[in-house]
Amino acid sequence: HKAKAAAFDRVNGITNSLDQQYDILCEQEPYIDLYGNAKSNSKWEMVYPSLQHSERSGPVWAVTLINKGISTNSWEQLHFPSNNVVVIQVCGSWGRLTIFNIYNDGTHSRTLEKLE
Repeated sequence: HKAKAAAFDRVNGITNSLDQQYDILCEQEPYIDLYGNAKSNSKWEMVYPSLQHSERSGPVWAVTLINKGISTNSWEQLHFPSNNVVVIQVCGSWGRLTIFNIYNDGTHSRTLEKLE
C-alpha cells in the first residue's frame, strides 16, 4: 500500500528529513492504523479533523502535521464540521495565516459546499 509506505518513510526519515525542510505538512488520504491513528514521530504534532472523536465521526481523510520546532503558542486548530478538513491558524509578528487542509472527494463537492 503506497500510503502506508509513504507514511512510514515520513516517520522514519529513510530517504529525507522532512522535519528539517518543512514546518507544516498537509496530507490527504493518510494511512490509518487499526487504532484509528495516522503515523508520526516525535518531530511532528499530528492534527486530526476536529470531528475525529465525535459521534458523527467517520473515516479521517485529512491530517495536518506541524513541526514541533514551531511553538504551540503560535498556532491553534479551528473547528470545522467535517472529517475531510483540518483548519489551523498560525500567528506571528507578521499577522495571522489560516490554512485549510481539504480532502475533496472527486465524486461530489459536499466538502467545498461546507466552506461557503
